Amino acid sequence: MPFGPFAKKFSPKKPGPRKAVSLSTLQNLDRETLQRELTPDDIGQKIKINLDGNRMYFDGKDWVSESGNSGVSQKELNSIKRSNEKLKEENNLLKFKLDILLDMLTKSTAEQHLQQKMIDDLKVMVRSKTPSKSRT
Repeated sequence: MPFGPFAKKFSPKKPGPRKAVSLSTLQNLDRETLQRELTPDDIGQKIKINLDGNRMYFDGKDWVSESGNSGVSQKELNSIKRSNEKLKEENNLLKFKLDILLDMLTKSTAEQHLQQKMIDDLKVMVRSKTPSKSRT
């Protein structure tokens, strides 16, 4: 078997086209069942759901509570949720700013303590080098 630039390259045969397989079971249904399944028998009726005792219906663009015990419409609820998200973002920003300010305060306090220590050390050094006047 030759190797190198004169070797025969590996080239597998191209497979033929695949047959499309339908995953739909509609083709197995008879005409009456198909019509019964696909024909909307509730044309003109509202889409209704019941979630944990809260009955709602879809009015075309919003879900509206049917029971009326929620006290807040869906539009108001969405507005409150958006406002809540904005307030959470603002709160996170303020927490971040507070952390930065605390870091700055810590740094300046540490620098002030170092400067005060240097001043105290210099005072001690000056006092030790100057002769006292009480000897004369």
